[in-house]
Amino acid sequence: MKVRYWHRPIALLATAECVLALGWAGLPVAPVTAAPQAAVGILPPAHPRHNCVPPGLDTASAKSLLASVDYCRATEHVGSMHLPSNFGDLTAREQLLVLLNLERVNRGEPPVLALTGSLDASAGAGAATGRDPAVPAGPVFKAWYAIDVDYGKPLAADWWWMYDDGYGSGNVDCHAAGGPGCWVHRDNVLAVLHNSVELVGGGGCAPDNCAFLLAYEPDPTGIVFRWSYELRFFANPPTLEPV
Repeated sequence: MKVRYWHRPIALLATAECVLALGWAGLPVAPVTAAPQAAVGILPPAHPRHNCVPPGLDTASAKSLLASVDYCRATEHVGSMHLPSNFGDLTAREQLLVLLNLERVNRGEPPVLALTGSLDASAGAGAATGRDPAVPAGPVFKAWYAIDVDYGKPLAADWWWMYDDGYGSGNVDCHAAGGPGCWVHRDNVLAVLHNSVELVGGGGCAPDNCAFLLAYEPDPTGIVFRWSYELRFFANPPTLEPV
């Protein structure tokens, strides 16, 4: 039986413009903000009532994982995930950005604008060593990662973080239904700050692990991949996606 290990998210103070509230275990966490006016699905601070594990899920199959993500999105009245035509040609870190942005944009939230070299390096090192990514100097406010023995696939990471993070999942910080450690990875994916148009990120996957860092940077530098560049590969621009 494959065992999944989840690690507590790191949460750090960012800049003066980004004030973080203290949350569970004494760690600062992203402040809860109101859902966008035009929104679908379940958004923080609300959480799904149950983990979503579709019948027949095969975490070794990209096709099965995408079908499972769509199945779980439908339970929230969010439409299917439409991947760009070049998805198979993207690196793992680029795939992570695309997947997490589709989870955000299809619910009415702003996208993460770009990947930066420094955040990619930190996330990649965390995935490679199975440790929390080392946070580089700068206005980083969230870092998280998951470990699954034998798998380190972006689609698997998206499903685990978003749909299998509650009580009874592999999230070791979720000790009881509704507990403070439940759905923290999902909250990170869907984190919204007062000025989220300045969100950048960094990601990486190793054979067993995937990692992602999310940062609030008013003037990001070292950009290596832009969401705006990727938009040309979608049949239709990603937008709110109700069922």
